[in-house]
Amino acid sequence: MSGHRRCRSDSVAPRTGCSNLISNRTSLQPSTDCVGVHELTGNVWLAAAVPLVVFTAIHVPLWGVGATLQIGAWSVVVTAVYLWRRTLVAPIIMHLLNDIVGFVIPSAMG
Repeated sequence: MSGHRRCRSDSVAPRTGCSNLISNRTSLQPSTDCVGVHELTGNVWLAAAVPLVVFTAIHVPLWGVGATLQIGAWSVVVTAVYLWRRTLVAPIIMHLLNDIVGFVIPSAMG
């Protein structure tokens, strides 16, 4: 054990016994070591909301408020899929498809 406490099992992450959002780089599955907001609060939804809000907020200077609200709404969907499936594969595919539709196709069409 690397010094981190083990998470208690909950209904959100039955496959790992831990509901934090840290991924294992080799398997794209959640880590079993608790760190960050989830460890402090014991609440996976709050642990997901904090980085989601920060991620959304950093888009304001570049994209403006209107586009940032759309980015935030999409981020909620992607985060919910991650929490539901407990794997990064689906959110990565969603992100890829979103970028293709939002950036690649429009630039290819002129």
